[in-house]
Amino acid sequence: MRSNILSSIKTKLFVFLGFTLTFFLFLIFIYFGFIWKKLIVRNYVNAIKSTARAFAVDVKNKLILKQNKLEKSEDILAGEILAFLKDEKDALFIAVYSPSGKVLISSEKIPKIKLNEAKELSKNIKDISVRIYKNHSYGWIGECYYPIKSGEKELGILHIGMNASYLANEVKFVSKMFYISTLFILLFVILIIYIVTEKFTRSIITLSNLLEDIDVEKDRFVKFPEFKDETGLISRKLNELQNKIGKAKENVKIAERKILQAEKLASIGRLASGVAHEINNPLNGIKHCITLIKENPEDRETNKEYIDLINEGVDYISEIVKKLLEFARSSQKDTTKVLLKECLDSVLSLIDYHLNKESIEINKKIDEKEYIVSGNKVLIQEVIMNVLQNSIDALKTRENKKITLLTKEENEKIILEIKDNGRGIEKEYLTQIFDPFFTTKPVGEGTGLGLYVALGIMKTLKGDIKIESEKDKYTKVTLIFKKGDKN
Repeated sequence: MRSNILSSIKTKLFVFLGFTLTFFLFLIFIYFGFIWKKLIVRNYVNAIKSTARAFAVDVKNKLILKQNKLEKSEDILAGEILAFLKDEKDALFIAVYSPSGKVLISSEKIPKIKLNEAKELSKNIKDISVRIYKNHSYGWIGECYYPIKSGEKELGILHIGMNASYLANEVKFVSKMFYISTLFILLFVILIIYIVTEKFTRSIITLSNLLEDIDVEKDRFVKFPEFKDETGLISRKLNELQNKIGKAKENVKIAERKILQAEKLASIGRLASGVAHEINNPLNGIKHCITLIKENPEDRETNKEYIDLINEGVDYISEIVKKLLEFARSSQKDTTKVLLKECLDSVLSLIDYHLNKESIEINKKIDEKEYIVSGNKVLIQEVIMNVLQNSIDALKTRENKKITLLTKEENEKIILEIKDNGRGIEKEYLTQIFDPFFTTKPVGEGTGLGLYVALGIMKTLKGDIKIESEKDKYTKVTLIFKKGDKN
């Protein structure tokens, strides 16, 4: 897709510039070719006119002598014509007409002109004129008509035909050279355009490839090169944007850590009464044992039993405190192999008091197989704790309270399902439950961060959370963990 877009940009730019420059070059070459051909033809015409004028002087003198009858009419122009044809290698024919259109003298090869045409010709030609055309006998001819006058008196018309083949060849050669030059210049221009567009699009392709290498989620950024053309500005802006994104991501991570810790502290606050109760019971037993030992310090055998009971109580308290501290500590995101059942049992022991207080039945459908997941023990406990706390809150107003726990393996994933028969979630809220600060609980009973934090943790652990719910019937939360390597 990327290459198609870039190819499209290159093609459009290449075609547009190529067509535009070709069009203007074509117009320029046509114009200059026309001017050049016009100049060649004009020089040829001027040369014929000069020849005709020079020869017309001699013809004029002879015609004057003829009118004065100083020479014989048949000899008066013959010599001049023969000399002209001999001197002018390109001369094809020559003729002299009287003012009435009568042929006074002509070479043998002159094209035959009817009398009425000669008369019409003599009437119409008032000044020297030249025409160039292609004759079936001579090929290309340059034909000149020159009126001969003595003052205002018309003496006749000089008609000269010159070979114009070399003119036609020269015009053809000039046209050919123009076409060839146009082609070569066009190819050169196309090459230049291609080099320019290739350089321009290469910069864009480089930027596009580097953009493909950026992975914001993995904090993988690249350094865009500083191009010297216009794309250099884009490179600088992209580098600045990456720096801003990096700083923003760092701020988001700091905020996420604070939110995670805040939610964890909120969970600890909810656990406080249960933990206090769990500690208070063995403390009362320890106190009672100490009292009995004081009353009868000499009874070594009985006191030994009391001391053993005291040690058991201290160990129980130590285990409760250890689990609470483990849950409360600031978690790192290092991934290790974790026993899912161990995490679940640890969380259940922390909330055992609340489960008993709310008369909630725990229905375990835990597979005997020990599932190992890839993750972080503290983070996994945090997720399970958030989900179970939500289930406890959802069951407060219900009867026959029940939470079902199920573990299984599907498609190389380890699944933990937590299902309660609580008040459920309205269908329209299911798309919002992972939004930060969104909660359906009464004011003061929730921060709205539990599921948001849980989803963030699961995504970090390359897992996921799915929720199904029906109002006043049930809510099922499916935690999907990446399977850990047993080795």
